[in-house]
Amino acid sequence: MRKRLLGMTMALMIILNGTAIFAEVEGLEEISDNKMIDIDERENKSYRKLFSVSELNGYRKNETNMLPLRVVSEALGFQVQWDGELRQVCVSKDARNISLKSGENYYMVARKTPVKLSEAPEIKNDITYVPIEFFREILKHQLIIAGDDLAIIMEKKVEEEKEETLQLEGYIKYINEIDGDISILVDVKNSDIELDDIYIHIVEESNILNENNEEIGLEDIKVGSKVKATTPKMMTMSIPPQTTGKEIIIEEFIEINQIDKNGIKYPELKFNKNKVVESYFQQAILEFVEEMEITELFKDLKMEYMISSLDSEKISIIFRGNYNFIGEEKEVIRTLNLDLRSGEIIRFENYFKSDGVSQRKLKNIIQKATRIQHNKEFEAEGIQLYFTEDFIVLFYYELDDSVRVPTEIYLEYDEVEELINSDLGKIDKN
Repeated sequence: MRKRLLGMTMALMIILNGTAIFAEVEGLEEISDNKMIDIDERENKSYRKLFSVSELNGYRKNETNMLPLRVVSEALGFQVQWDGELRQVCVSKDARNISLKSGENYYMVARKTPVKLSEAPEIKNDITYVPIEFFREILKHQLIIAGDDLAIIMEKKVEEEKEETLQLEGYIKYINEIDGDISILVDVKNSDIELDDIYIHIVEESNILNENNEEIGLEDIKVGSKVKATTPKMMTMSIPPQTTGKEIIIEEFIEINQIDKNGIKYPELKFNKNKVVESYFQQAILEFVEEMEITELFKDLKMEYMISSLDSEKISIIFRGNYNFIGEEKEVIRTLNLDLRSGEIIRFENYFKSDGVSQRKLKNIIQKATRIQHNKEFEAEGIQLYFTEDFIVLFYYELDDSVRVPTEIYLEYDEVEELINSDLGKIDKN
């Protein structure tokens, strides 16, 4: 027993959890959160010395150990840089980026996700110090003090592969490329958490595959493609949120290119697996553009488009533009919705059931929504519609010429589910 106590006195090890202390063994104070371990219990453990504690000039602050950021982070394989413009320190490794400012207890992980620790970083003698849990909770490395050694437990290192991840499926709505950096905006259809859209940044470590699990290049990522992605669960708090892609599987679906014809921009769709539907869509989009061009009302018409919804069943496109009417600029909005199973154009008239009972129910639902959303009665002709992830959106122009923007009515899918025409999208084989 005496031999064991002597061994504990000479080689006492303290696991650093943010409240451990720097001290000679004789001066240890009892702290309930600390776990003191005999060196004999560590013989089967693999740990590597980083520094001598006495060399680091660490110090105690409010029951927390403060360590120099740069030397410890670089020993763990991270890069540390000073951003003079933002006056912050940036710590990075692979796709992981952390930023921090002296005196502010918010450690920004993945650009915009703040993490609060026991103490804020602070500068002493031109050296930035951070609490010990920064290395454990943010950099994901388990550190210990063994006598005068600051060491890392190799087997307890939180590996990148064990990082909490998110699985999602959706369709690529937009590809953004700035100075060689590429990100994709995904219209999320299925996910571990509730998401609508998300930006996924393609980084050097991103594994990009096709549906046969074969590696592909960035040039194979196309707007309209179906995508399955594995990303870190941690993401920015922006709208839409942003994250990095660990694994991205591109399933060939459709390729969307932008065409500009006399100021009217519209998408050209190329279907890799359904050339019949491709021809239907191309015919529909060209007829739409031609109609807008030849309408005498629309002088000097300029139009942009946005894909508001895209899935395996349908695509919904909103066209917005301006035209000159007797010297006055006016706004115009049109939509084009296509059923991708049959190539049929989806309109208000064919999307809902046409029988009398269904039409009366639909009218009552629209009337109620109009009162709630606009505090007025529903009176309209020439109703158009488009789709988003969460809503069926009806819109119309009032008969009053002074009203320049359309009235939009949002209907939830489950609210009208029983009224949707189930025959839509079926291909007549006779």
